Amino acid sequence: MKDLIGDRNMSEALFDELLVVAYEYNSQQPRFYSKFFSEKDKAVYDVKMSKATGGSSAAPVYFEPQQLQDMYGLEQLVIDGGIIGNNPALFSYMMQSKIQKKAPIRIVSIGTGVAEVNKVDADSITRFNWLTMAGDFMIDIDVFAADKTLNATLAKQLEKQNADNGVEKANYLRMQTISSLGMDKVD
Repeated sequence: MKDLIGDRNMSEALFDELLVVAYEYNSQQPRFYSKFFSEKDKAVYDVKMSKATGGSSAAPVYFEPQQLQDMYGLEQLVIDGGIIGNNPALFSYMMQSKIQKKAPIRIVSIGTGVAEVNKVDADSITRFNWLTMAGDFMIDIDVFAADKTLNATLAKQLEKQNADNGVEKANYLRMQTISSLGMDKVD
């Protein structure tokens, strides 16, 4: 990530706002790395974008957590934001509409994939099968619940926007693949 993004901090993002959702293990707290929170608490949230994105994607077992020291001198162990929300677009909407009170809002959410759903024969399922499916099932529920909530919420915003100026624009786009098809294979 450092090669792709460089040494820029969250406060230096080229966009109006950027939200990177992660979880700080040592304090057991979510980390909403963004320009907004960088202004509110620079010591905790104005970290290198490469560290924030690296930590946000540090899925347990797959990638190493990111270790960083905040400006208070505390060591943070940052892991995957999916621990608290597998579709952070809902957090992004809440931050923009409720905290910053901005409208209209447009969100592009890039998902990492969902498991392919295979039909299950109720007579042949074992407790072990059910246990192995439970993790993917819970993650998928989180992804799709946030997706449906945002679609419904932003559809109302779009109706109001159209009534105000007559121009129809897409306000929410979720790009999602099945797990067997990596994001690098999707146009």
